[in-house]
Amino acid sequence: MSDNNELKIELGKFLEDAKARNVVVLDVRESCSWADTFVIATYNSQGHLKGLVQELDAWASTHWGSVPRHPKKNQVNEWLLVDWDDTIIHLFSENSRNYYELEKLWFTAKVLYSTKS
Repeated sequence: MSDNNELKIELGKFLEDAKARNVVVLDVRESCSWADTFVIATYNSQGHLKGLVQELDAWASTHWGSVPRHPKKNQVNEWLLVDWDDTIIHLFSENSRNYYELEKLWFTAKVLYSTKS
């Protein structure tokens, strides 16, 4: 995965264009030893989530040249985590996003991109 913040900001913009809400891209390198970037977004429905995951794979193929090596997708209740090596994408339902409040947990991270109001 590239260390390029511009590409990760483009990922945030892509999710916004795909109708994800409250997209936030965080640089967590200073406070996390196992990832460089967290991307957090809220999906609208299970159908929307399924479409986002498919579109993310296509986006990665276009922008990174291929789907990131060994992508892992784990879903717990209404939270889907997509592990792209150093970039972790968290897709939440609105209820789960409000419950887990990841932005508060990683409050020291630098915000690279945000549509959160």
